[in-house]
Formats: sequence, structure tokens, C-alpha cells
Amino acid sequence: MDKELLINIGLAILTVLFLLVIIFGVNKLFKLIYKRVYNQTGKKIKGLNIKKYEVLTPNYVAKVIIGALKILKIIIVLVMFYFWLPLIFSIFPESKNIANALLEYTLSPLSKLGNSFVAYLPSLFFIFIIYVVVRYINKILKFFATEIGKERLKLDGFHKDWAKPTYIIAKLVVFVFALVIVFPYLPGSDSPAFQGVTIFMGVLLSLGSTGFVANAVGGLMIIYMRPFVIGDVVKIGDNLGTVVSKGMLVTRLNTPKNEEISVPNKMVVENQIVNYTSEDKEKGVYIHTTVTIGYDVPWRKVHEVMLEAANKTEDILD
Repeated sequence: MDKELLINIGLAILTVLFLLVIIFGVNKLFKLIYKRVYNQTGKKIKGLNIKKYEVLTPNYVAKVIIGALKILKIIIVLVMFYFWLPLIFSIFPESKNIANALLEYTLSPLSKLGNSFVAYLPSLFFIFIIYVVVRYINKILKFFATEIGKERLKLDGFHKDWAKPTYIIAKLVVFVFALVIVFPYLPGSDSPAFQGVTIFMGVLLSLGSTGFVANAVGGLMIIYMRPFVIGDVVKIGDNLGTVVSKGMLVTRLNTPKNEEISVPNKMVVENQIVNYTSEDKEKGVYIHTTVTIGYDVPWRKVHEVMLEAANKTEDILD
């Protein structure tokens, strides 16, 4: 047997042993990491809580982390195996072309990716600048909204309950404006596929959000018109009750029968709103009712009974 062939076979065996040793080392390392994750469960690795509700337990979070680590281990082993193949093929002259082809399949895309990234750096820097500017604008808006909401800063004609919705609207406008500026600098934004998907999503959003937009606009009108506040007794259309919440989409009333009614804001602005509370602290409210009494009862007795009933009723002005 040719001496050179024996040397090549020996080198091939060494490369196989080298790969097995590395795989063994990777497995050993990840087992130590798994053990470390289990030991830190409930300590540094905690569950996911939203307010007082536990969405994910610490054990479940640990399982998710270990699952991700297992996937990472498989990827590392596959990458090592892929780059090991050209090494072993390059040992034998007959298979060097295969080694070169495998390296070309890997290095060519990586080279193109690197060149594309370098060419994209100016656009990335511009996007970063826009992000920083938008972030600080948002902080300024949030500061003024907080100060007005806590009444540390007062503006004539601007109510404190306008602070939060105005901040949300201003924030949305800033973000949309920033997105319009940044959009041409996003990778692939000039491709027909990207533009087609964007138009398709816009059409779906416009068709599916008609009622949502109508109720949201109604909610804004209620906020800025201020026909009632939480705690007021109002009548909206045929619904009478105490306002318990004013949302962006619905207004909730608690009826005298202790029923909760959700009225879409679109219906609120389209119906007449009667507020029985807004003037009660200064002028009071006229409460009226219909009483049916037979004609055989003397009118003096009727007056006496009605006045007695009024005097027994709490919070009635003299």
C-alpha cells in the first residue's frame, strides 16, 4: 500500500477522532449548563407574572430555556459536522473538489451577506438616529402628560383627563411619522413582494377595522367633549345608569337594577345624552314622576301625602 495513502488514512482517522472529542466536549458542556439551569430554578430563573397572575411557573420557564439550549446544541453539532466534511475530503486528492464545493456553498453566501451588511450600514445608522430622536420625543411627551395628569402643570382650558389620551394620540402620530421616514431605508422595502404584502395588509386592516375605528373616534369625542365623567348618572338613548368606566371603544353603565351595560361609543355619540349629575352640586336636579290617585280623594289629602313623601326622602332640598 502506498505510504502517502496510509498517511492520508491516518489523518482521516485523527480528524474523525477530533470531531468525536469535540462532540463529546459539547455534550458535556451542555449537560453542565442544564444542571446549572435546574439549580437556579426559583432563584435567578423566576416565573412570568402579569400583576398577580402567574402566567408561567419557574419550572416551565426552565424547561423552555433547556429546550432552546438543546436546539442550540444540535445546531452547533451540525455546523461543526458541515465544516468537518471539507476537512476530511481535502485529505484525499480524489475528493478535494468536493471539499472546495462545500466551502464555496458556505463562504459565498457569507461573503454576499457581509458585503450587503457593510453597504447597509449608512441606512442602519440613519434608522438608529431616528430611533433615538423618537425615543426622546416620547419621553418629553410622557413627562408633560404625567405632570398635567397629576395637576402639577396646569394649562388653561386643558383638563387633566385629556392628558393620557392626548399623549397616546401624539405618540401614535410620532411613531407613524417615524415609520414613514424609515420605511424606504428598511431592507427589501423596494422589492415588489414586500410592497405587495404591505398593500394587502393595509386593505385587510381597512376592511376589518371599520367598526373599531368608528368606536375609537367616538371614544375620543367623548373624552374631549366631556359630556360625563365616571360616577355621573346619565341616560344614553334608552339606557339609564351610573358611568363606571369610559374606554376607547365602549362606555359601561351600572343600572338601578345593578346590571352592567356596555354601550359602544359609536352609539353614545349618535344618541342624546342626558346627564343628571353635572349640575346637581350647584343647582340640583328636578326629579319628576307620575302619581295616579282616584278622584274620590280630596285634593288637600293628596297634597299632604305628597309633601309627606317628599319630606321622608333623603337629599331632597327644602
